[in-house]
Amino acid sequence: MEGPAQTECVEIKTWHYDKDPSYGWKSFTGTEVICIEAGSLEIDIEFPGEERKVITLQGSCRDYVIIPPGQQKRVRVTQTPAYGICIRWPSGSGNQRKISS
Repeated sequence: MEGPAQTECVEIKTWHYDKDPSYGWKSFTGTEVICIEAGSLEIDIEFPGEERKVITLQGSCRDYVIIPPGQQKRVRVTQTPAYGICIRWPSGSGNQRKISS
């Protein structure tokens, strides 16, 4: 993606899943906002020093979640099609990493 929707300061992107992406655990070094327009997601988040939390987002409610920097997360699609928007800051290469677990 190029243009004002993705700079080193901010990244705004739409997402769409027709099935569970099964991409495993990831960590992002910046802040991330996930907004859902349709479908549903379960997001597992591991906050340092706390137990794992499961957050359910429903498109029918236009739910969103704000994930602080450095948190480990795994997204599961529980109702398809699921689509929405994601906003991350700062952006740029190297800010997201897969976690083997």
